Amino acid sequence: MKRVLILGAAGRDFHNFNVIFRDNPAYHVIAFTATQIPDIAGRRYPAELAGSLYPEGIPIFEEKDLESLVPNTKLKRSFFPTATFPTRT
Repeated sequence: MKRVLILGAAGRDFHNFNVIFRDNPAYHVIAFTATQIPDIAGRRYPAELAGSLYPEGIPIFEEKDLESLVPNTKLKRSFFPTATFPTRT
């Protein structure tokens, strides 16, 4: 099982979780990081939406805590949805 951190906690990030990771036993999403929505850090992505592999939901951490979060979680992968990254046209 690959332990994954999703960089972001907004609509596209949650959508990608539901499409790729929800109910997928090959992955375990350890957390989302809060990057866009004010005051979302400290909350959890609800268990009702996260699926049967996440009966407690999925925690959402401040992005600024990323440096300390990674070593403590045995993280194997990170997932960075491009919708959370500003682009220039």
